[in-house]
Amino acid sequence: MLQNTCDLDHELRGIEVPSEDFCIVGGAALSMLGIREHNDIDIVLNRSKYRDSPSDITSQLPENVDVKVGWGMPFVKDDKLIHSDKYYLRVNGYKIARPEVILGRLIRKHKKEQLKDIKLLEEYATSSEHWDWNLVKEFAFSKKQVKKNKPKLLKRLSGVWDGGINKFRGFLYRSRNDSAFVFRFLLAKVNQKLSGISPNLQAQMMQKVPVGAILGRQFIGNEFARYDVLLRYLTARSIDLGDHRLKPVYKQMQKARVNRDTYMNMVILVKSVKRAGFNASFPLPLTQEGRVIDGAHRLATALYFKIAELPVDVKPVRQVVDYRRSVLSGYGIEEPILQALDKVRDELFEREGVWFPLIVWPPAQEFLADIVSYVKKRYRVPKVVEIDLSNRLEDFVRKVNVLDNTELWKVELGINDMLKFLPKVSILAVEIPEPTFSLKNVCLESEKLKSDIHNNFKCKMDNYFDFIFSMGKNHEQNKRLLELVRVYEAEYNI
Repeated sequence: MLQNTCDLDHELRGIEVPSEDFCIVGGAALSMLGIREHNDIDIVLNRSKYRDSPSDITSQLPENVDVKVGWGMPFVKDDKLIHSDKYYLRVNGYKIARPEVILGRLIRKHKKEQLKDIKLLEEYATSSEHWDWNLVKEFAFSKKQVKKNKPKLLKRLSGVWDGGINKFRGFLYRSRNDSAFVFRFLLAKVNQKLSGISPNLQAQMMQKVPVGAILGRQFIGNEFARYDVLLRYLTARSIDLGDHRLKPVYKQMQKARVNRDTYMNMVILVKSVKRAGFNASFPLPLTQEGRVIDGAHRLATALYFKIAELPVDVKPVRQVVDYRRSVLSGYGIEEPILQALDKVRDELFEREGVWFPLIVWPPAQEFLADIVSYVKKRYRVPKVVEIDLSNRLEDFVRKVNVLDNTELWKVELGINDMLKFLPKVSILAVEIPEPTFSLKNVCLESEKLKSDIHNNFKCKMDNYFDFIFSMGKNHEQNKRLLELVRVYEAEYNI
């Protein structure tokens, strides 16, 4: 294995090719920058000078030296790569392809065996004072493309597979057909049998669900259907604070619902959960669609004490519980109380990640009003936050994309483009009722919305790059993104 430029010089010595007429590319170039070691040497020749005798030159090369023809195509011809110092560096008298050029080419090829080199170059970029992300972009994308050059067949097959699986899951979980309902139940039992888990271990296992995911399933159409849980939440807070101001309202609701007084039961529950936490021996019963069958008091108390996940017991039943705002209004609950419940609903939806944050980055800020209007045609947008990040834009972008596990090169390319604009971002809280998720726990509706926004607004932007919007993919990620937004909003809110 060649270790350094001395080895390289030894291999090239005696070749009748002036150093001005070739450029070292690939792994050998990375080795000369100290990024990694290499096994062979790839070079690009001055094609205009050696066009008539390429075989003669090739025959003079050692076995581990290869001539690459069209290495920089379709963006840069071989001669331009050799003669333009925009694309090469000089190291110990040799021309080597700039690391930005190599990274851009690796991104464009996007082969699995090259992922290690991409990671190494990402690390090199973060420590380099003269790194040029525009050069990476030039080699990674053509001027007419807005997406990575991925294999089309693989992309289509992936789309067909994901689409087919999700449509099938959607049918099973949403169909009102009795046969589909029975099939769902049987499928769950078969999966349980095939899991290979011993009955003893299975008896000790517990299924837990984030409370945000539970809240997100309590809708009828576009309306939240569990205002009774919100009133219980306020009642739990009132009991814990010792003022009992909500006692008359709570009793009024319970009398209309079940015609009995359960206030003391609520007091006992609040004290018990505060002292010992949620009792896992009594999991929350849910339908297979995720709707709460029973245990609204326990859900409300868990929400008050900020218990992140609850043990659940999924029942093979279909049931829709309707306690929408209008239902409580029919019980005689007064408008000021209902408005307080509206406020609690929004606070909980934000805190528990029910809302999907759509982040509009600086390049798209001039279209913010149109974007908000576009989203509101589909979903409720209860909140829009605008933040002037000043000199903290890069920090915010990187923290957002750590949560999204975005590739580093894509983040840095995005930052490079954003720095040309004012450092302002906007965050839309998007309420998606009863979202559906892929097998990888990615919300299908949020992905579709983000894709549609891209397709509708990309043609309006100059020098478009696929990094102008970010959006939460599931309730847990929503929760963490919204927490991050609140931190920056408190410091930089305009």
